[in-house]
Amino acid sequence: MGLDTNQARFCDCCGRLENKIHCVYQGRDFCTTCYAREFKHLPCVVCETATRTHKSNERPLCAACDRQTRTCIRCNKPVPGRAGRRIGGGITCAACTPYFRERMPCSVCAKPSLHLSRDRPRGFMEPTCSVCRNAGKGETCSRCKGLRTMVFTTLEKKGLCRDCLPGEERSHNCPGCGELQPGGGNSECVACGIGRRARLHRDLHATLLAQIWVRELFVEYSDWLIARQPKNANVQDWLKNHMVLFTRVDVTFTDAAEMTGEAMLSSFGASFLKDYRLPRWFLTEKHGLDFEGAWDKNAEQERIVHQIAAHNKASHGPVLQAFEQDLRSRGLAPLTQRLYVRAAVAFCERAKISTSMPPSQTDLDKLMRASPGLRNSLTQFLRFGRETYGWALDNPSPKIKSKLPTTMTRLDAVNERITRAGLAQASVEDLVRSIFIPLGIPIKQRTKCQWVDAKQGLAIQLKEEVIVIPDSIKSRAIELRQRAPAGVFA
Repeated sequence: MGLDTNQARFCDCCGRLENKIHCVYQGRDFCTTCYAREFKHLPCVVCETATRTHKSNERPLCAACDRQTRTCIRCNKPVPGRAGRRIGGGITCAACTPYFRERMPCSVCAKPSLHLSRDRPRGFMEPTCSVCRNAGKGETCSRCKGLRTMVFTTLEKKGLCRDCLPGEERSHNCPGCGELQPGGGNSECVACGIGRRARLHRDLHATLLAQIWVRELFVEYSDWLIARQPKNANVQDWLKNHMVLFTRVDVTFTDAAEMTGEAMLSSFGASFLKDYRLPRWFLTEKHGLDFEGAWDKNAEQERIVHQIAAHNKASHGPVLQAFEQDLRSRGLAPLTQRLYVRAAVAFCERAKISTSMPPSQTDLDKLMRASPGLRNSLTQFLRFGRETYGWALDNPSPKIKSKLPTTMTRLDAVNERITRAGLAQASVEDLVRSIFIPLGIPIKQRTKCQWVDAKQGLAIQLKEEVIVIPDSIKSRAIELRQRAPAGVFA
């Protein structure tokens, strides 16, 4: 369409301003004079009827044949009847025409919408969006899930439309697969609707791939995914997200033989491929690509690179780089290398190491107290420092066994006194502690305890809880109760 700076329309062929354009062909405007000169009478390639078309058209069609073969540029459905709108050299059907309009504000809610129309019998005199027009028009039927006027309510307070009344239920076959669907009409089942929309996205995205074999691979993957998840509404979003992987395959590999699991890991990296689990499953299942063989190795190497790169600008960056090269030259497993590098990074951050400032034994001892689990992984870094930079550091000492809890120490002392004095001569205080500590009863709660005879035997009652005396300390409990049957806990 030709428009000048003042938004006046002009002929795209001669350039003259025109109030009314005679013809629009492939988005270009033609005045009456240019139309007579540029458009010739040519035979239709289908029915051989004479038709007037542009002289550059290599496949002229008459109006009747053109309507029989044309399809909507959005949904690809045939449009043999009246077209909804012309867009460039194509047309849209009536259902897709709103998607090519400019968003305009609704006269009721003022929200921009593509679906604006008037409904004068219902009182909508100005363009109104479909949400406002349909507000209060109907509810969702609990059986057919359609937006209908409810004529019946079940005992569970669920509405039913006229086609779903108990005893008068109507059903129809899905036009795609023939599966019986509740309600009247001719609607698709969930699987067919999702599959149809997903295939539209498939065809749209496939045109963006340059190489034919990658395009066919994406189509094959799309069909595999649709068949695998027939009722998952997220399939079309997955196809959109997974197009990133196939686009990178399209620009990286020139032939399907070059695309192996190891080559994809080497080109894209494990951190990128881990987000494309379904495409990896498809390539493994349908094309035999092996990702597991080199996956762990590649992933660990990437993590090592990220660990080192995060400290490139630090004073200890050169030290870590040299240590990583030393580990690689020794041919260690990638996982082992990463554990050694992780311990080295922790030590460098704490000790502020550089090539000119060696760490001290105090720095090493502090790290071991804070993170004793790094002891074994740090030995290789200390060995490297001694050999390369002459560090005077000893390997960290073995982990010191932790002391027993204070409670256990006190219990051992009580048991030793009772054993030394004998059960009959032991003090009441020691007997109380030898019973309370193993049972987990705080000594401060002794005034709230009393003896009870439970079904399981002798027990101590603390408030509403009854604690049975175990056999290992029952002799001490009996001795304590004989000395003071009324209770000696006070």
